[in-house]
Amino acid sequence: MRDSNKGFLSAKLLFVLILALGVMGILFYLSRSTTFNTVEVNLTKSQLVQEESLKEVGALDEKQIVDGKQVLTAFTLGQFNKGDVSACQEKFVADVPNETKTYENKIYKIKFYYPYNVTWGNEKYYLGPLDEDDRLVYFGPLFNNRNCIWERAYKMEVKTRRSITEIYNELQVKYPNEVAELIKIGTKEVISYKVAKASDCVYPVYYLLGPDFDYEFSTICSTSLENDQAFLGQIIEKVKFLP
Repeated sequence: MRDSNKGFLSAKLLFVLILALGVMGILFYLSRSTTFNTVEVNLTKSQLVQEESLKEVGALDEKQIVDGKQVLTAFTLGQFNKGDVSACQEKFVADVPNETKTYENKIYKIKFYYPYNVTWGNEKYYLGPLDEDDRLVYFGPLFNNRNCIWERAYKMEVKTRRSITEIYNELQVKYPNEVAELIKIGTKEVISYKVAKASDCVYPVYYLLGPDFDYEFSTICSTSLENDQAFLGQIIEKVKFLP
């Protein structure tokens, strides 16, 4: 009996093998189809895991890419400011902003609105809405000044809350030739003064006095102090102090 079934079992085994090959062929076809993305999803997850592991060892710190462009941040610009001729020749788009973003920090109890334009940067470099590191926030377009230094246009720095007298005393030591003024922007108190980095480089500072922290808003050197002051004033006017 066992010998008489030998041929039947072989045919059955052959049928199973053919069926298995057929199923594998179908799966292979589906894996190449745009409607079957299981393989693609798994591959994407694998790539993300690999990317995260590389970030942990710093392999991607200066190689982030957005839309095929290298990402620039205010904290990595130093690598480009080394007197290289190419750094002087790089030009950046600084078109009028076309959208408003919101910055909110519950630790330092502040919320404000700031401008952005995704075209800021150029064909090679991408500039995100803002760059933040603890108490420092940079925003606005990017400029390449006459010394080949790349800088973001605006900065906000969180300061420890102090009395007006303490702040004035510090400013008199740091900037003895500058007269600071206490002004009002809306309902907010602001100490206004200018800083001269060089004879041809002056920029305004608005030192916002808050209930829990103070906030120093400033710009880079520009050709119009009045415009920069007006811009900072518009931002400060809409600042909200968080509980």
